[in-house]
Amino acid sequence: MHRIVQLYGWAVIAGFSLLPMGLLVYVAHWQPDTLLVRHGLHEIAIGAAVVVGGFVSYVTWRCYRYSGEVFLRWLTLGLAGFTLLYFVHGVLTEAADTHIQVFLNFGIVARLVLMVCLMVGALRYRAPADPPERREARGLWLAGFGALAVLGVAVALFSQSALAEQAWPRIVAELFTIACGCIALTVQLLRGDASPLMSFYVIALALLAQSSVAFLMSAPWNHIWWLAHLIGVAGFLALSYGVAIAFRTTGSFAMVYSQEHLMNELRRANAELEARASTDSLTGARTRGEFMRRAAEEIERARRHDHSLSLLAMDVDRFKDINDAHGHQAGDRVLQQFVKVVSDRLRPADVIGRVGGEEFLVLLPETSLVEARTAAERMREAVASSSVRVNGASIGITVSIGVAEFGPDAETLDSWLSSADKRLYLAKRWGRDQVVSREGPAFN
Repeated sequence: MHRIVQLYGWAVIAGFSLLPMGLLVYVAHWQPDTLLVRHGLHEIAIGAAVVVGGFVSYVTWRCYRYSGEVFLRWLTLGLAGFTLLYFVHGVLTEAADTHIQVFLNFGIVARLVLMVCLMVGALRYRAPADPPERREARGLWLAGFGALAVLGVAVALFSQSALAEQAWPRIVAELFTIACGCIALTVQLLRGDASPLMSFYVIALALLAQSSVAFLMSAPWNHIWWLAHLIGVAGFLALSYGVAIAFRTTGSFAMVYSQEHLMNELRRANAELEARASTDSLTGARTRGEFMRRAAEEIERARRHDHSLSLLAMDVDRFKDINDAHGHQAGDRVLQQFVKVVSDRLRPADVIGRVGGEEFLVLLPETSLVEARTAAERMREAVASSSVRVNGASIGITVSIGVAEFGPDAETLDSWLSSADKRLYLAKRWGRDQVVSREGPAFN
């Protein structure tokens, strides 16, 4: 069900993003040639776009200064460039009847600059954040605005040439704008980023690309031309909404996550904390508290299903002497090697826990006393065959083990632990490096 709902969400985003294509088909079929020449309306619309664009550019720049996100740097340049060039486009509205090429070309180039910056931002989305000194540097922005000024002069000069009278330069520019949008869309969809703000970015890219498609299909002042403006406005607003959310939260597009992602991260963090709290950091064995919890659970399970359950109490022999002779670092390596050797001989259901400096307990579910003693002997022999080299010296390891079975030897957790501990004491007393499963020498 979760997957179905996720697919539905993607379908809604895709449907909303592609909705303008239906409007384009409708207008192109029913009113392709109807003209609506309204200079005043166009100037008001462009004026509003410039005011909003300037505000959003400033907010995006503030986000960039805070987070240093490279994507936001390019988004700021794109929004600012679009706003400035669109301002010139609006100023030239009254001259559209006599200088149509320069009027149209500034609009085309404004959209092209925005889409190129959006594409570069998408390609640089996961780049390391800019350092604080670069965020504050004026040279970057002066260079960007200088390039826009040069581009504006170039557009004005080109519009006076005979080449501007031909249709193909405008077609190439719009197609290049669409191509940049498609590249950015493809990169983002393949990346599968978890930030919900990038959903608005994807919608904005789709709408802005379709706006260029509409401009390709249109003639100045016809209904498709006006519809192209509306589609572009929708894309711009989707992008600006993402910027507003970023500003109000983390100042970053990448670091704003969906509730689902945050819940998954919270579960992962909780699991990591639980693992740290339940695992000994040196050896990887369970901590005393976690081992006791597991032991209590296994006792309940053994009682419920009438299964056998055994316990090994282990103590590394002469561990204090190892620390005194070779240092605590050598002692740590001995404990790590010991736990590794024992763990390699445990079943998936078995549990080893560290309950003291060199003291360990091993839980053996569904294991009788005889089976536990056999397993303990294998572990003892494996430990005795291992060693640790420290500073050229080989340190041998041996272990003493006490074995107790729940039920025959004890009826409670405390008495069970006490029984295993007594037998461990006997193993130490009778010479170490041995396994004791009864409290009399005749049985061992």
